[in-house]
Amino acid sequence: MGAPQALRLAEKPVDAVGLPPETPATSDNLDPTSWFGEEGAEGRSAARPGPWSEDLDTAFHVALYLRAAQHSVRRGCPIVLT
Repeated sequence: MGAPQALRLAEKPVDAVGLPPETPATSDNLDPTSWFGEEGAEGRSAARPGPWSEDLDTAFHVALYLRAAQHSVRRGCPIVLT
């Protein structure tokens, strides 16, 4: 499976989780990790509740895999999932 296929798979749970629009749009410099970490997501979930705020661990991983796949497509990097 290549990056485009991984991206299609990573996009599937995004609507179900309902990531807020302010979720970092890139994966450079660990942006999703910083956005969700250090109690950031807990405060944001109180201010902007939604499906994503019901399970922050799932929302984090959805965002992380989505941004990693997008990064790989943008940069032409291979992805290998086993």
